[in-house]
Amino acid sequence: MRVAILTPWPDQPTGIADYSYDLVGGLVRQGMKVSVFTDCRNDDHLRPAPPGVPLCDQRAFDRVAHRFDEIVFQLGNNPYFHSWMIPLIQRYEGVIHLHDLALQHLFGGLTFAKGDTGGYLNLIGRWYGETVRSDVAQLLALRAYPWQLRIVMDLPLFEEVVQYACACVVHSGFAATRVSGAFPDLPMFTVSQLYDLPPRTPQPSDPILRIGVFGGVARNRHVDQVIWAVAAACASARRSTELHIVGDTAPDCVDLLGKAINAAANRQLQVVTHGRVSGDDFHHLMQSCGLVVSMRFPTMGETSAVVVKAMQYGIPCIVTDIGWYAELPDLVHKVRHDHMADDLIVEIQRWVENDTQRAQWAEECLDYAAKFLDFDAAVRRYSEFLGAIKWCHDPFIKPLAETMCSIGLVNPENHLLASISGKFN
Repeated sequence: MRVAILTPWPDQPTGIADYSYDLVGGLVRQGMKVSVFTDCRNDDHLRPAPPGVPLCDQRAFDRVAHRFDEIVFQLGNNPYFHSWMIPLIQRYEGVIHLHDLALQHLFGGLTFAKGDTGGYLNLIGRWYGETVRSDVAQLLALRAYPWQLRIVMDLPLFEEVVQYACACVVHSGFAATRVSGAFPDLPMFTVSQLYDLPPRTPQPSDPILRIGVFGGVARNRHVDQVIWAVAAACASARRSTELHIVGDTAPDCVDLLGKAINAAANRQLQVVTHGRVSGDDFHHLMQSCGLVVSMRFPTMGETSAVVVKAMQYGIPCIVTDIGWYAELPDLVHKVRHDHMADDLIVEIQRWVENDTQRAQWAEECLDYAAKFLDFDAAVRRYSEFLGAIKWCHDPFIKPLAETMCSIGLVNPENHLLASISGKFN
């Protein structure tokens, strides 16, 4: 099967690029013939593709699109990395792999940010009605932007791209429910967002407890609250504790981060900021941490690569209780988004002060990773889904598949017809 994957590509600084790199390598191991098309900019240092995989400029895609059995768009919310895909999505009926359910930043960047307020409002009106359009127009007049507000998930705008899709791939039941609600006949595939990580290396015994915050500092990640909570939780602890912050800091968070770090220093907490690091350094830093904290509120409907990688390494995590995060198993501890600071202090204090519970939690996470977070198994299911898509709209095959699943003749976990019936999730 010949597959074209249109995607950002490392070392473009987006997690979707890293995911796509691993996915492509996995699909090749499954026997697929994959070509990658990406937005090659002069200032990007693109990583070589896996052996046998052509790495192509997206501007060449129109000339060769007819050669592929399936086209997959790895789509996210950042206009800088994804706006070039929109005309191609409109021209070709492909698979939309939707990494962010809310695409407000993408379409806001294509319209409003370029002075086309009317174009942006027309999108809102098209999918959510004229009353909502009028309400959003009033918000814009007040310089209140939906992509910065909690209403972002009420107006996600994924509909504007999914309308052109022959199928959709998502990473959570939360996203699948929303997309299926808007497009009930669209074939859907929910797959775990896993990575082809280097093996976990044994960590030397160290009296210092390390907590990690990965993926950068942005308003909706509440890193300032994490810093304050760790400082408060560790104030009375007898163990030395370090908080490591890895990733870029958004310009509007520089002062906020500085104030939080200064406050933590007054409580004797050592905060180490690393900025953006290489992949090898990222994995080394993550493995050195005994706990990863990842807050998101509001969510854009995304899956956190940071949390997934930590879980694959068997590292305990604390997350917020919304969207995809709320679906994670109970061994991932969740704090209420509206009681974030208080809940964080309780969870972190319990981790710092109770050696027995800390060791038990780590053992549970390692066991879960070994049993359920197999990258190759996830890619195998992905490849099976791609192979099934061409049959999904067949007027004879689809009803047959649904009947066979309903009477138990098909195992929905591993059979091609389960994909066709829409139950390949």
